[in-house]
Formats: sequence, C-alpha cells, structure tokens
Amino acid sequence: MRIYHLTEAENVAKILAEGFVDGTNFEGQTGVWFSAPASFNLITPERAADTVVSLEVPDEVLEQYEREYYPPSLPKELADALIRAAGFREFCMPAAEANKYLGSVQQAPLGDQGSAR
Repeated sequence: MRIYHLTEAENVAKILAEGFVDGTNFEGQTGVWFSAPASFNLITPERAADTVVSLEVPDEVLEQYEREYYPPSLPKELADALIRAAGFREFCMPAAEANKYLGSVQQAPLGDQGSAR
C-alpha cells in the first residue's frame, strides 16, 4: 500500500539521506505518522507542511502500526468495515521500520499528491 507523510520541502533531502526520525505526538505515541490517502488534517499552525512524501509498504507490515479509532469492544469485522467505508487510514510506524522502505520514496508538492503515487 502507498502511504503518505506530510513534511516541509527542506526536510525531504534529509529524509532521503538520513531516514525518518521518530517523533512523539500529543497522545504520547512515538514513531512517524503516515496516512492513506494523504491527510491534510495533520497540518497545524505549529506544523507547516508543503510536501507529501510517500512510501510503498506491504499491507502485512502496516497492519501492526495502524491507528485504531474504534473501541476494543467493537467487533473487529465491524471496525474494519467502518474504516474501509471511511476510506482513510492512519499509521504510526517506528522510523527504523519506515526507513526500510526509503527506496520506494516519491515526493510531490502539497496538493499534488497524485504525482507521489
């Protein structure tokens, strides 16, 4: 699956040269955030982004890093159906894992993620 990470253009060369770096979000989750498709909701005033970087990662690898939006009491089949219906998924992957797929990196200016596919 192709997954997308929003960043600033000047970070792309560093990502390609040195790899992704883990960060910690407001919920205390550590890793690198990706979405499928690209999510513009991840842009905040504190985090300007003007470039989309994408990676191709096998589904079986991504499954373990997918963010769960639904309570554990909800049957997994129903939760999976709701996620598919929404058409949006998020992943918090350790940088060391994401860096294994740097060979598949594509980039595009924000708003042109079609060329990062």
